[in-house]
Amino acid sequence: MRLLLLTALCIVAGAANAQKITVLDTDGTPIPYASVMTQDAKFIGITDLNGVLADAKGHKHISITHVAYKTKEVDVATLSDGCVTLEDSDFSLDEITVSPKPFVYVQTYYRAIFYDDKDGVMYYRAGLTDNVLDRQKKENKAKTRHISKAFVGVVKTLVNMLLGGIFDSQSELRVKKYEDILIRNGKSVNLTIDEVSPGNKIIRDTFGIVGSITDDPTAGQRHFAYDSHQIYLHKLQVSGNEKKMKKQEAREEKKKNRKDADFAIYRIDEDGNYLPEDFVMLQYLTDYDSVEKDGSLNHEFSLVQVFSIERAYVTKEEAKQIKKDNKLEKSYQAIQQFERQNKIPDLPEAVQQKLNELWKVDKD
Repeated sequence: MRLLLLTALCIVAGAANAQKITVLDTDGTPIPYASVMTQDAKFIGITDLNGVLADAKGHKHISITHVAYKTKEVDVATLSDGCVTLEDSDFSLDEITVSPKPFVYVQTYYRAIFYDDKDGVMYYRAGLTDNVLDRQKKENKAKTRHISKAFVGVVKTLVNMLLGGIFDSQSELRVKKYEDILIRNGKSVNLTIDEVSPGNKIIRDTFGIVGSITDDPTAGQRHFAYDSHQIYLHKLQVSGNEKKMKKQEAREEKKKNRKDADFAIYRIDEDGNYLPEDFVMLQYLTDYDSVEKDGSLNHEFSLVQVFSIERAYVTKEEAKQIKKDNKLEKSYQAIQQFERQNKIPDLPEAVQQKLNELWKVDKD
């Protein structure tokens, strides 16, 4: 019945506007924050929390991608019902058996891409983070090793400073539950998580809905989707700090139509419980139009994806040895081989081609 209702909704949407796209999973559940691109890697937009992209902007052939699903190439004219179904990616975590050892070792792999419509892929970065979780103290000591590539020397230096500091000094693996982190960070705007139906929750603050949480019982996963930028703006608005608000307004004027699409997945048990080591993957996507000197707009986005690739309960000595053994060679060929070995989901083909070009062009 649920699938029939969703199909009917898609047909109505498609009839009302042929350029409106609704992205669903194989169970008929809307997929928030799917990226829609042209087949030559021009970014079109992101689906909202209901899995809807309001307008494909006249493009006939599109590529739809999401960190948790397989990329799909679509001919818009063939979408009689306005809906696109994505299959789950092959990425998954092996079972981990709880043991009395005092530490948990979790290795994560990340990749970061900066792109604009004028220059294409400007910057690429990948690396490994070794996380050692102290189960008793509930602390995470992490260190990241990374490699990068960029067209422009200045851009390379600036982004290295930015991302280097972020990834060297901290990990994306949280020792507290994601729900608790969201509520704590949104305390000033009365952020709450409310159940609307079994396995489905909405994240709401004083100003409205800012995210959703969906359980996938078949995969044993919990999906978090939220707009961190919107939450930040709401917090700033209630703070009453006029100086900060004016600075932010100036930033918003330079980066118009900004959207942040934050998405995370954790493995859960039958009761919906999980631990830090049950982290599966996350994605941060920032999308905006930058204002050029001549007043024209240049569409830009940045994409950061993080994947958990190895987990084990260990002693301190075992953790040290694992960190020594797990390495990523500093070459693009090594990155590609590493991603294949660890079943990291593919990027859209057009983006991958531009990365190939990037690595050849920049010999620094």
